[in-house]
Amino acid sequence: MDKSWIDEKDRFSSKYTAGVESFIQFSRKNIVEFDNKILCPNWLGYTKIDACKYDCALFWKENENENFCPVCKISLDS
Repeated sequence: MDKSWIDEKDRFSSKYTAGVESFIQFSRKNIVEFDNKILCPNWLGYTKIDACKYDCALFWKENENENFCPVCKISLDS
């Protein structure tokens, strides 16, 4: 991808606007949907934390090994 348009002083020049257009087209082709996943660098890792389906509580820290929500008493598996 030609990036010479970035250094243009005149933001209304045809070279600059064509460069912006080509960048937008390039970006649209390379968009990836992540399905609401949080991406972390490999060296950071992540910990999966379950939540009640009604968002009453997180199954974390003192509730980490619980099978039922401490607030609404619904099963974690339901």
